[in-house]
Amino acid sequence: MENQFILLALITLGIVSHSNTIAVASAILLITITTPLSRYLSVIEKYGLDMGLLFLTLYILIPLIKNRDILFSISETITSPIGILSVVAGALATILNGQGINLLNNMPQLILGIIIGSLIGVTFLGGIPVGPLMSGAILVMILYLLNLFGIYF
Repeated sequence: MENQFILLALITLGIVSHSNTIAVASAILLITITTPLSRYLSVIEKYGLDMGLLFLTLYILIPLIKNRDILFSISETITSPIGILSVVAGALATILNGQGINLLNNMPQLILGIIIGSLIGVTFLGGIPVGPLMSGAILVMILYLLNLFGIYF
């Protein structure tokens, strides 16, 4: 019952903050846990991240197939200073996102804070809810910086 209350609260917050992703995901989970579909919860848990990343990657790759000029200028793009920085940024993002996933797996109680932060960002800061991976990665970076100053959690 507590899980249902949390999901209802997230649905409400998602709707109020115009964060459709959080509202729809929470509604899907609410339906899943309150019906015979609950047996598929482990499937969502096992494959959900990979499926989400698949759809995000599909979205990101669409400009490459719609704009043929991009394909012809790839070598120029990745050898320019900003292109090299984009390659470095992509590599660093994978490392940080992996550390963010590890942090959230080890401390799942942080997920609610990340969701609330996402709702605040969408509602008041004009942000886009890209998900807990990036938030976890940023949290890892913040914790690392705090550790440098002797502040430990």
